[in-house]
Amino acid sequence: MRTYEINEHQKKILNEVSKLPTDRLYYIVVQQNIKGANYTLNELKKHIRRSVKEYLNRQSHCSNNVAVEYIAIFETTHDFFMSQHTTSIVKTDFYSGFHFHLFISGVGEDYIKELTYWLNSQKNKCGCISKIDWVKKGKLDTDFILYHTKQMMFRYSPQLVLKN
Repeated sequence: MRTYEINEHQKKILNEVSKLPTDRLYYIVVQQNIKGANYTLNELKKHIRRSVKEYLNRQSHCSNNVAVEYIAIFETTHDFFMSQHTTSIVKTDFYSGFHFHLFISGVGEDYIKELTYWLNSQKNKCGCISKIDWVKKGKLDTDFILYHTKQMMFRYSPQLVLKN
């Protein structure tokens, strides 16, 4: 149950994610490793874009009408997020836990392999991905989508949303 009022940018994200076609719709979460170098926001975006581009290049040989739509929402851990929005003193040695949630439509399960490949392709950051999980979704309910906008409750950071 929400304990805060949904603001306009959360409603906008809800609307955009809700409009994704449910044909071959996947929800993917990617978490970085607590140890070692992690990807920057721009590197993660680059690997998502590249994985979609390469997936479409491979699919174009099979079909002419492949349409892929996606929205990725980037987040930190709850502790890190709260440290940014509180006046309480917090410990300084916590992990930011930078990760993303990807809602992607128009792909098959083989897209997960493409994304995994590109996320593990940068030689100086091999092993920085600790978890990739996915589920095929037939529909997305409002509460599930809004859960992924919770870190936008105080302010909207457009750089933390990637869409095509």
